[in-house]
Amino acid sequence: MDDEREAYGFESSIPEGYKWQDLLEEIYAYFYTVMSPDEYTDLMENDTEWRAEREKAIEAEGALWEGGSGAPMAMNSVGTSYTRDRCNLLISNME
Repeated sequence: MDDEREAYGFESSIPEGYKWQDLLEEIYAYFYTVMSPDEYTDLMENDTEWRAEREKAIEAEGALWEGGSGAPMAMNSVGTSYTRDRCNLLISNME
């Protein structure tokens, strides 16, 4: 199915931010299987803090655009960047 999606170009139509968010969820699912309950709880507490930080950065970017037409794109870009960086950090901790 995934090969068919890619062959018809559907995979490329998925926004980058969604791809990183999907990867982030896969990473958390993996950590759930390999971490102790206490370690996973700590990770989720850290994740809550990270999500709050990401939302503040997204809002700050939107404020720079003062509601202009470029605000949604800029805000999505910041959110995607934060999520990509989070994925990379978590993946580096797997090693």
